[in-house]
Amino acid sequence: MISQSEKIKLDRLLSVFDKNFKITRMYAQYLERYPEIITEDMVQALTEDGSVSAEEAIVALLSEIFALSFENREDRELIMNYLTPSVRILNAEKYENNPYYKNIHIDEISDGAWSLKQERYLPYRGVIASDMIINDDFSEIPPLGFFTREFRFPAVLEDGNEWMTLTPVDLDTCEDAISAAKGKVITFGLGLGYYAYMVSEKDCVESVTVIEKSPDVIALFKKHILPQFPHASKVRIIEADAFDYAENIMEYAHRLRKEEL
Repeated sequence: MISQSEKIKLDRLLSVFDKNFKITRMYAQYLERYPEIITEDMVQALTEDGSVSAEEAIVALLSEIFALSFENREDRELIMNYLTPSVRILNAEKYENNPYYKNIHIDEISDGAWSLKQERYLPYRGVIASDMIINDDFSEIPPLGFFTREFRFPAVLEDGNEWMTLTPVDLDTCEDAISAAKGKVITFGLGLGYYAYMVSEKDCVESVTVIEKSPDVIALFKKHILPQFPHASKVRIIEADAFDYAENIMEYAHRLRKEEL
């Protein structure tokens, strides 16, 4: 049998996991079904007298959307410990000044079943803003961001359905990998070529090899995006399945090098 103190710890942990599940489910339903339900007018109505910040207004609106009452203890914990630390206002200029966003121009282009276009977030549309925040008590906070004005970002569509986008969260989560890149770099998956572009701009990077299995995506990229790269000569694209390439081609090359040594 477990001790009383261990039982208390286990109960606390189960309670945290239950809250994690609740907030994740709420956010998933919100982002999938009605991410634009919060409007600029709603936020301005709550903040016009200056007593409430935009973040506080959004928390209040989300609480109403999720039917959470501050009078209920469990609901109050969700509002204070999950909603409040998750909400943040995003700086549009920070992302618009990103080198890829500034220098790579994505026009409205159709090429067979595939197309390039600019998608948009309306003001105060909820978006995932970063990686999940995991606290010491194992509570999980999904960062939820809001732009105060319209924000545009590039996308690749197949038969009218989004296949790949380049959103602010993609830029943020690539920062460490871009910073660490040097020498001969290999990456799996092409997308819109953001990672390839950013690392090819670094003087310490000799070459960038991209493994991509879709010939249509490769063709679209080579025709419309790669020519805009200042260092396009550094970029090599191999049509292959990433897992197969890593397990077979790269492993084989690694063995050959070891034998040569």
